[in-house]
Amino acid sequence: MTSATSARSTVVRQHLKKHTHDYLFAVLWLGIFLLNLVKVPSGFGGYDETFYTILPIRYLSGARLIVDEWNLAQFSTLINTPVVWLYGKLNGSWDGVLLFMRYAYLVFHSLCGVMVYRLLRKRGGLSASLAAALLMLFTPYDMMSLSYNTVGLDLMVLIFAYFCSTDTPSRVGAVVCGSLFGITVLGTPFLMLGFAGFAVYAAVRAIRQGKQDAFVRLFLYFTLGGCLVAAAVVTMLLIQSTPAQLIASLPAMLNDPAHGFGFQLTALVAELFRQTPPGTWQMFLAFVLLLAVMAVDRQRTRRKGIYLVVSAALTLGMIAIAIPFWPELHYHAMLPPFAMFGLAAYLLCERKPRQLQLMYLSGWVYAVCIHLSSNNGYYAFSMALMLSCVAAVFFTVQLIREGLDAFRQKDHNRFASLIAMTAGVLAVVLVFCSCGYIKRFHCYWDVSSAFCNRTVQRGPAKGLTSTDTSWNYSYYDALYYDMDDLRAMEPGKLLVIDRRSWLYLMAPMHQISTYSPWLTDTKDLTRLGEYYELNPQSYPDYVYIPVSGDSVPEDVISVIGGEWDIRENVLSYTLIRKKGN
Repeated sequence: MTSATSARSTVVRQHLKKHTHDYLFAVLWLGIFLLNLVKVPSGFGGYDETFYTILPIRYLSGARLIVDEWNLAQFSTLINTPVVWLYGKLNGSWDGVLLFMRYAYLVFHSLCGVMVYRLLRKRGGLSASLAAALLMLFTPYDMMSLSYNTVGLDLMVLIFAYFCSTDTPSRVGAVVCGSLFGITVLGTPFLMLGFAGFAVYAAVRAIRQGKQDAFVRLFLYFTLGGCLVAAAVVTMLLIQSTPAQLIASLPAMLNDPAHGFGFQLTALVAELFRQTPPGTWQMFLAFVLLLAVMAVDRQRTRRKGIYLVVSAALTLGMIAIAIPFWPELHYHAMLPPFAMFGLAAYLLCERKPRQLQLMYLSGWVYAVCIHLSSNNGYYAFSMALMLSCVAAVFFTVQLIREGLDAFRQKDHNRFASLIAMTAGVLAVVLVFCSCGYIKRFHCYWDVSSAFCNRTVQRGPAKGLTSTDTSWNYSYYDALYYDMDDLRAMEPGKLLVIDRRSWLYLMAPMHQISTYSPWLTDTKDLTRLGEYYELNPQSYPDYVYIPVSGDSVPEDVISVIGGEWDIRENVLSYTLIRKKGN
């Protein structure tokens, strides 16, 4: 071998050694991207997914925030509106818009994975690779579409990845992160509680470091970024409506029964336990007790083996008992035990990744804020813990690394080191396998993707795949043809008495005429009367009532009043307002 060849080989080896983790992440990124790409068309969710898309469509048609829309999650409209507008311009109709929003999410989510890796790489290449890959593998509710849940989670991870990646955040970086945080608040208003906590953290950090400029960078400039988003929203509101109109409609919006303020505050703990698979809450409490004992035990590293055996057993147990319930509402259940195992790993590490503390703790705060903003209980709470799980990957990898080092050096406590490595590897493999299995086979509000063999040919869900046995898909085509007469009528204002908001997109020539497309049959009719009293200009010309719901024409007319011609179709009733009424 010549000296030149030897030199090139040395350069290649050095390059590979330096960029090993980059290549590892590239392989993981590509594999997960392809898995997500194959999954994109699978399943037709029906309710939530369409709602996240129809709000921007309603806004683009001229509806005003707060005044015309009373859903508390409406400000998330601003997140999706540019993407929906682009699709409308390119396609000329709303057919296939749901599939487009899924592909848009895939691009956004994949880019976030790259950015998270690049930000966290300096804190550990292997850990950053696995953490970013885990984020890419996970989708809130497994609903692969742009929404305030999916975008919000990715943005929260990006925000804290930036702050964890540097000891001296720049002013521009703090402003950008504050702006991204302001965007997440649009979909999760209770995140303002998290902002208050961050303010306290920034103040404490400034006092401990004795540097006022640190406080300015981490708080004042962060706040400035959030204020820029708030100012843009307020300006938009004042352009659309008068202060009197906003004040008159605000109480009705805050009284949103799907995203209200009351019951979550009093039932937070109860909801966390009530919706978990049987036996989960007992293990959850046992884990909390174990972590409390570890936190106060100053000699905990001497009992590392015992603590890790119990932690791994509880982690494995909580995930194992949730597996049979994954087709329902519990496939997020692997996140809380892994997040808790990550805390156990952190407590037992000798060289703690302290830079990730903020991200880990913020994940639990985010989970509480998500719960307070949602009516999904443990289902929503556990989803938000992916933020903590990203940090938990770093803690667990550090635990494995220290165990491996001690084992190689024939440390006197080799047994505990072996347990540490085994438990850490088991926890990481388990959470990756769980997320991978769910991503491959689970479909939100539909059957397994393995059975999705029918492609929707028309309407907003065009291009999505489902199966004849799907309760939502089975109605889709039938209702599309059932609305033929409605599509042929003169354009006007349409009220649909059903939660399936995609019905509005099957008759897009009509303007949406309701306080929110999220309407759950008879129990929400009372709000319709209040809405039309405040907004008489929105009174409907047509009312469409599928017979599969709880309402009948008489119920609706008794609330909204007026005189109507009633047509009985095969699958619905159509109410047509009489002229002069």
